[in-house]
Amino acid sequence: MISRSAWQVTVTATELLRFGHSWAAVHAIHAARPSPAHPTGRCLLTLTPKAYAGTGVQAVHPGR
Repeated sequence: MISRSAWQVTVTATELLRFGHSWAAVHAIHAARPSPAHPTGRCLLTLTPKAYAGTGVQAVHPGR
């Protein structure tokens, strides 16, 4: 059985759009996810970190 965190990482862009994320958010999520160049992923700096809950990325508010 696939774990919840592994499932979150495998969600495709189309599925993210279906879940209601904007096209810009989908690009940000894709860029922040782990990749061969960044195996642990990258932090996503945003004014609305709660908007990225459940996407498998670490969203951080710049003032916190």
